[in-house]
Amino acid sequence: MDSDIQSDPIPTTTYIPSADHVRSTQEAHTESSYTPPRTIAGTLFLLARIDSAIALVIPTVLGAVIAWSMFGHFYIAEFLLSITTQLFLVIGLNAYSEYSDYRFGLRPESKYLDDASFASANLITKGVFRPSFVINVGAIFLTASVLCTLLLTFISAGWPALFFFGLTSIALTAYLLPPRWHGYLSIGIGELLILVGCGVVQITSGFYIQSGSVYLPVVLLGIPLGIMCTLVLFSHSLIRQRRNWMIRKRTLAVTLGERRAVYLCISLIVAAYASLLLIVSLTFLPLWLLFGLATLPLALNRFKETESVAQTPDDCLQLHWTMVKTTIYTGAITVCVLIVDKVVVF
Repeated sequence: MDSDIQSDPIPTTTYIPSADHVRSTQEAHTESSYTPPRTIAGTLFLLARIDSAIALVIPTVLGAVIAWSMFGHFYIAEFLLSITTQLFLVIGLNAYSEYSDYRFGLRPESKYLDDASFASANLITKGVFRPSFVINVGAIFLTASVLCTLLLTFISAGWPALFFFGLTSIALTAYLLPPRWHGYLSIGIGELLILVGCGVVQITSGFYIQSGSVYLPVVLLGIPLGIMCTLVLFSHSLIRQRRNWMIRKRTLAVTLGERRAVYLCISLIVAAYASLLLIVSLTFLPLWLLFGLATLPLALNRFKETESVAQTPDDCLQLHWTMVKTTIYTGAITVCVLIVDKVVVF
């Protein structure tokens, strides 16, 4: 496998960045406050991006809990299978995404850039993980995800489970594993796919598996959650904005540049909370969901600290962690208040 990787043809056109840009990039990495993982568990956590995977499961969890709060029944086996399916799918695609970035890094342009220690693909470059190991990890988790989906289909959900899984798989694959002709990523189509596939589709899936029906207000609630999921992945692409620019991997972050990408993040986070307020206020969804607005200061405070300064990969990493925590905390708060409303109040 390794010999095959090294023998792959690479582009003959070499882009040579300016000395100032290389120097500033190296300084940004040396000044990073990030401490690389020192354990096997830590390196595997970094490789699979477990934190991002957990954040992307939030819409599925919330959809199931809303169905329980409305109809009063909760199918634990189906719930566990649905979130396991989504979690394994994201982890498997994350592993393949890191392998893909490693392959991009074999291009001659990448020799001018010293990858930050928190770049997961750097674990492969430095020999912490063999490329074949990363491929096998991705294959195992994707296979497990498919098996969980099939089991969920046979247990109770029927063909809609396959339909929801297929839509989410297409969206995540198009974003995390872009083909060579990946120009669509530069204009934000990948982010739009994540909004729909991980937000709207997954909250609808979680609700349907518990209730056997589709409820339009719940589908609409997938919009703010989808925006948060989009920000989780978009903020991660900001970490590699300079690297992707060098190796000519065209993403929306590369197209916008650092400053405008941060402004886009601020606009999207405001849109997410504004749409959450609007949807809950104008529909018959439980007003307890508005407690999710409590995490707005967490998101905006971090962006306020960084919007006026040049962004280093370490700054972008902090933004990414903020978006992961914001998404998880929003989901956790809304789930808790729905449980209190159902169990304690009534």
